[in-house]
Amino acid sequence: MWHIVVDPLRRAGIDVGRWPRRPDEDVLGWALSAVLSAHQINCVLDVGGNRGQFGQQIRSLGYTGRIVSFEPSPAVLPALRAVAARDGHWEVRPVALGAKPGEAELHLHVDPVFDSLHGNLAKEDQPDSIGSFAEFAEVDTATVTLSTLEIEYPQAVAGLSEPRVLLKSDTQGNDLDVIAGAAGLSPQVVAVLVELSVQAIYTGQPRMTRMIDVLQEEGFTPVAFQPVSRSFDDLRVVEFDGLFMRPAPPAKTRP
Repeated sequence: MWHIVVDPLRRAGIDVGRWPRRPDEDVLGWALSAVLSAHQINCVLDVGGNRGQFGQQIRSLGYTGRIVSFEPSPAVLPALRAVAARDGHWEVRPVALGAKPGEAELHLHVDPVFDSLHGNLAKEDQPDSIGSFAEFAEVDTATVTLSTLEIEYPQAVAGLSEPRVLLKSDTQGNDLDVIAGAAGLSPQVVAVLVELSVQAIYTGQPRMTRMIDVLQEEGFTPVAFQPVSRSFDDLRVVEFDGLFMRPAPPAKTRP
């Protein structure tokens, strides 16, 4: 919600921030805007759409192209569909993405932003991380459909003569499987925004160094890292959002 309020004001030349302000507070907003422009992105794959927060954020940055959100959680699907229905270029697919198609158990939490295909680590394994937050408590499970990027990609970009795609994946511990399910990211995917775990909070959650290695092997280079959550000391990072991109075309040749 912060970006939804702040980004329009900043485009109007008004800078707004919390006080005291961290120097890294809105690195991601600036970087996203720059990458969307540099690559002239026309399709965003929003994996882990939740209630539509990311789609609303990039709309606030001026992005007008296609959004395809993938979200399996029954707790947030109605809200996501309502937001997308008010937007003529936003589609919703009620599936999770993984390494292989099938079915899986989704762990549901007090706050659905934590819903994950991975179970929570025991609190004793993350004593000073976010595992003690009441909102992180698991309340139920739901059986959901699993698809893959390889299966979903052709329909997601159908009708675009020259797809230029930003893949955003925020799946609470399952992002490496999302990329594995692409069977090699298409060259049309020119940017990736992914959650990077410094201190694991889910079982089987890969370390950020593994995710960075995979993306660099695919030809992506980091643009920016934005802290998402911190330990109780409010200094050590639990998770980052990491934005990566392929080389951008020279400005004079951009569409």
